[in-house]
Amino acid sequence: DNNKKQLDGWTADVLDTGDIAAKFAAFGFDAVTINGHDVGALHEALTRRTEKPAALVLDTIKGKGIAEAEETLANHSMNISKETAEKWINVLKAQLDDCCAPRG
Repeated sequence: DNNKKQLDGWTADVLDTGDIAAKFAAFGFDAVTINGHDVGALHEALTRRTEKPAALVLDTIKGKGIAEAEETLANHSMNISKETAEKWINVLKAQLDDCCAPRG
């Protein structure tokens, strides 16, 4: 999971991790970077066959789906009220309902 944040700031500013996939490849892994929020891409990456050990680097957004969480730098250790948690759960449920609703 490469969400580019750590407890005290952006990884690029605090301790840059560099190209994670390239590091795995240097050790002989079949390394790919994919959108960690794309279920189809995850399925494809997890079911592909390779002779080498596989490393999946998931490019993600910390707090994806909740604007307030996405935009907060310190979202590894956020304290939120019960009311806020319930509101955010409802937002996520609505997004899930929307993405999984039958089309047609």
